[in-house]
Amino acid sequence: MDNAFAKLAVYETGIRVPRVTGLVTVFSSGVSRAHCRRLAIRIFGPDVQEHRRLALFHWNRAKRYQALYDRSLDTAAMKTLGRPFTFGDYRISGIGRDEFGEDDKSKLRRYVRLLQAHRDVARAHACAAGRPGKWSREIL
Repeated sequence: MDNAFAKLAVYETGIRVPRVTGLVTVFSSGVSRAHCRRLAIRIFGPDVQEHRRLALFHWNRAKRYQALYDRSLDTAAMKTLGRPFTFGDYRISGIGRDEFGEDDKSKLRRYVRLLQAHRDVARAHACAAGRPGKWSREIL
């Protein structure tokens, strides 16, 4: 596990939810806002300002990884296809195309995983911060 994922390991803490087998984490699919709120408060406590700060921090990280992903996708397409990546080129989830080189595909996988992880964490903190406002419209 690299350093970027190690910093997100604290969010692997889970809670038990009725009618769900196993533990639910921030990264579980289909997690409701109420469960995200409970998880974030359980991990970091009830401080609303801290949750707002963390939500914005992780949302900005997600946007940064989105930009890196987009740039890497264009670079891989230029190497392989000789032109920038377009919507019609998208064939495989996360990596775009199977024709890309292995190092390009591993970089794209890493960026998309970090992007999704930071989005999930930002949404959990935004839910834990309580009532949505102008600051959280883009996140939620």
